[in-house]
Amino acid sequence: MSDLTKTKQELGKFGINSQQASIYLCLRQAGELRIQEIVRKLGLPRSSVYEGLKELTRLGLIEEIVEDNYKKIRAYPFSALRHGLEEK
Repeated sequence: MSDLTKTKQELGKFGINSQQASIYLCLRQAGELRIQEIVRKLGLPRSSVYEGLKELTRLGLIEEIVEDNYKKIRAYPFSALRHGLEEK
């Protein structure tokens, strides 16, 4: 089993679906991305990315950064993620 699969399964334990996990892992790997960049990298419909980001934001796993009139998304580190979710 790959590390990616293990991480997705670990995220699944916290109620994060496969698509949301893919978005989160993409952001962790890239650092900060615009929404269009996430769409392009993952090949997901824009609406699916927006829904995934909405849920990840609700869970407190990502943050939005506004720079030069556009929005970038950044994921919090996995260690902070695990600690934050266990508290909830």
